[in-house]
Amino acid sequence: MAKAKPEMTRILRIKKENPYVKTITLDMKMKAEPGQFVMIWLPGVDEKPMSIRSSNENLMITVEARGKCSEAFTCLKEGNSIGVRGPYGKGFSHVKDCIMVGGGIGMPPLMNLSESMDGNMRMLQGARTKNRLIFTDRHDMMTATDDGSEGHRGFVTDLLEKEILKKKPRIVYTCGPELMMVKVMEICKRHGVGMEASLERYMRCGIGICGSCVCGKSIVCLDGPVFTMEQLEKNPDFGKHALSRSAKKLTLGEYYGGKE
Repeated sequence: MAKAKPEMTRILRIKKENPYVKTITLDMKMKAEPGQFVMIWLPGVDEKPMSIRSSNENLMITVEARGKCSEAFTCLKEGNSIGVRGPYGKGFSHVKDCIMVGGGIGMPPLMNLSESMDGNMRMLQGARTKNRLIFTDRHDMMTATDDGSEGHRGFVTDLLEKEILKKKPRIVYTCGPELMMVKVMEICKRHGVGMEASLERYMRCGIGICGSCVCGKSIVCLDGPVFTMEQLEKNPDFGKHALSRSAKKLTLGEYYGGKE
């Protein structure tokens, strides 16, 4: 059962994934499903939801510096203490013979899921440039960059379409920029392939009380963050709107442009 109060734990290791992203290994054990998240508390700064990179041994989270709070997390050192509560939410199903499509900080939960797939999967990652890619030490990962500095020049969804045409998977798992996931859903629907997507929304409580992460009629922290294609097709806000910190309904462009 997830704990309601943060448990303080020590940072064991920090790995730099690229100039903007770090993976933090904590002195904590936790049973969690791939796709679930934890609330991470930095005393004196804020509390923030983060996807679980791994929980096979010690709990691992991956953080991108893109705002005041997350920048503070990336400045932490080994030996520092932070608070953790969770895990929360619903994770991915576990269907082998799948394709995983990730973008940016959406990669960690997919990497977590991939650890239990025994190689019976294909992993695709998209980024703006080469120095925005993460987990590139995974040799079987296919990449796409907007500027062509690494892998396919163009969108990662271009790779997805090619891979589906080569061999149709049983399911596609995706996490990353929401407009990317909308395109993934369109491709999956066109080819008759199931899909699950992990959504990101601003969260305060992580347990379905505050309502700050409402998306359509769904509470992302409680009903998700992983949703099926059938659920997303019925959600009027997916790919269109999100709530700000003050509960104002914004377009996705406004939401991501003004976060934190």
